[in-house]
Amino acid sequence: NPWTPRSLVRWMATVQANELRVGQVIERDGSLLRLTKVSYTQGQARAAGNVQVEWRNVRTGQKQSLRLSPSDKLDRANLDEELHVFLFQAGDDLVLMHPKTYDQVEVRAEVLGEIQRRFLTDNCEVKLLMHEGEIVSAALADEVEIEIQSSAPSMKGESISNQYKPAETTTGVSLKVPYFIDAGDVVVVNTKTGEFVRRAKR
Repeated sequence: NPWTPRSLVRWMATVQANELRVGQVIERDGSLLRLTKVSYTQGQARAAGNVQVEWRNVRTGQKQSLRLSPSDKLDRANLDEELHVFLFQAGDDLVLMHPKTYDQVEVRAEVLGEIQRRFLTDNCEVKLLMHEGEIVSAALADEVEIEIQSSAPSMKGESISNQYKPAETTTGVSLKVPYFIDAGDVVVVNTKTGEFVRRAKR
């Protein structure tokens, strides 16, 4: 069973508040907390300032804000990374398969995020971050290739080389693409922003 925790001795890694970054997962009072916002306030005179953080409980979805001293230390969760492939969506869950063991696992679709869910395609890779066998988060690659199904007519000329037109992918996603992109072209899209990056090399 790929979800059985590995029999390894692990040390808890600590991180100072002034080193916190969005996306990190903190273990605090038995809860797993994913950082969603980190901001720094400069202190006055001899004051050290503070670090304002917002995080979301991975298990409950509850949000919380906290003000920390820059020297405060927190425990970073030890996370394992595993690649799976997307099979299909069943209601509010995504069904993924381990490419070597063929074991299947269901993940809440909301864990992937609204933008990334739009770019799910058959057999695309999904990276799972896990803590002692528990799925903490899921993510697609930062960039994926996807085919354009339809777009506004192309126009030639240097004057419109930096202008964009509406288009739709074969998965039904609407986005803006440069005028030189036509239906049938394969493009690279940023899965975090949902924006066109470049034409794919074929």
